[in-house]
Amino acid sequence: MKIILGSASPRRRKLLSDWGYAFDVLNPNVDERAIRTEVSHELPLVLAKAKNKALMPMAKNAILITSDSVVIHNGQLREKPKDTEELRHFLSTYWEAPAEVITAVVVSNTMNGKTLEGVESAKVYFHKFPDKLIEELISHGNLMGVSGGFIAEMPAMKKYIVYMEGGMDTIMGLPKELTKRLIQEVQQ
Repeated sequence: MKIILGSASPRRRKLLSDWGYAFDVLNPNVDERAIRTEVSHELPLVLAKAKNKALMPMAKNAILITSDSVVIHNGQLREKPKDTEELRHFLSTYWEAPAEVITAVVVSNTMNGKTLEGVESAKVYFHKFPDKLIEELISHGNLMGVSGGFIAEMPAMKKYIVYMEGGMDTIMGLPKELTKRLIQEVQQ
């Protein structure tokens, strides 16, 4: 069956491609900030479901994969930074506590109507980023479009990782084993 990745994320596209999948991409165009939950840990699944629902009419005869991630740091929700000042705050405080990345995946088979979902989390412990690096990262620009304002696999940031609990794929926004299992199960 045709696979459709319902995501604008280049990181998710790279992961799915690296795993050997051929797929099309659709952008769900969902206003993520308009969708809220009482419990921050539940937000990624609510967002992934909203993306799935938005794309379902366009995903004919396909396996549709949607996903979303948020970062929880010191009990606070960190989504995509609103501006460079918020990004600067995020980057300057990550050494204080682990950044917990929560990623949800929703997979639908549009032929049989089966939809399954799952959530994984991972934690990243960082050393303190030097002020000069923070300014370089801000000027890089790519961090504004990612939850929590960090790309852990980016070489400049990766060398400041002290420890990780969980997989880099979860941190990048698409847990490999969970995604593969959901793809298999919706086809049964």
